[in-house]
Amino acid sequence: MGIFYYESLNEGQDFEGDIKGDPDLIVKLTTTLSAQFQAKMGRSRSAQYGSVQVSLTGTQAPGVNHTLKAGKYVMTLQSPLIVLNEYGQPSPTVAYLNKALSDFWGTQVSIEKAAAAFTQVEQFNAIWQAKSDKTPAFKEGSSFLIELSDAKPTPAQLGEWAEQGFGKVVFELYQSEAKYELVKAVEEKAQSAQEQAQAKIKPSNAVLAKIQETFEAEKIQTSVKTRAIEAAQKAKRINNHLIGRMERLFERSGSDKDIFAWIKETQGKPAGDALRKADLVDHDHKFELHACAEVKDNWPLQKLYWITFFQTLRKKNKSNDK
Repeated sequence: MGIFYYESLNEGQDFEGDIKGDPDLIVKLTTTLSAQFQAKMGRSRSAQYGSVQVSLTGTQAPGVNHTLKAGKYVMTLQSPLIVLNEYGQPSPTVAYLNKALSDFWGTQVSIEKAAAAFTQVEQFNAIWQAKSDKTPAFKEGSSFLIELSDAKPTPAQLGEWAEQGFGKVVFELYQSEAKYELVKAVEEKAQSAQEQAQAKIKPSNAVLAKIQETFEAEKIQTSVKTRAIEAAQKAKRINNHLIGRMERLFERSGSDKDIFAWIKETQGKPAGDALRKADLVDHDHKFELHACAEVKDNWPLQKLYWITFFQTLRKKNKSNDK
């Protein structure tokens, strides 16, 4: 098995691979489908692209070895893999994956090649009835070429959240790529000097800074939503009709001035009385928009907080009415 990237397969090329999974399901798959059949695969399947002939063979893969001998192996992820940096934060990089493997085996490991993609995963909190923040991870299907200097036990899973099915890995003995014709173009074209230069371009500091900025923004948004959910769980009940009016108010408002103007108009009216009884306005009929430190002077975060707050109130009403 080798590690490679490809953008497309030309007409007449062969692409060979293995389907791994539960043996009973594999048998069911091979007995349900014909040994050979026509299919559409890839992108633009509705156009003239992607017409393929699929051939299935019944060769059974060898069982999983519980010990890896010294040598080179291709480790492939069967589910997203989460690894942590030295600060305990998710950081899907080869360096921290190397550290996770080294910690598992108790010795330094060499990752020689990587063909990795990235994703973001999240959990669901049943108590709050809300999703957690998104966690960056290596995507399933990512492959890594690893060299072992001596025999090691085969890990079934690596990284965090293993009890939830994350970090499933499979190892296959690596053989020289010279023995494989993984993807052989019908007509190969030499790369131009410009293409070769572009292939060597590495992400700039500005790009890396933007990625870091995005992660930091998501962490702040998650913190704001968490605070809003916690506040709503402790808040007094208001009816769903008023909750809907408040949700629409924040969704449509372009600034905090719109909020204050609407709140002022409710003074002396049933909506205003309900807001006061729920402690959402004080005796002077003032609404405290800055509910937590993260949202101060930040209108988008203020909107996020209060929309989450009222959505949680609605869910709480629904739960209490059952």
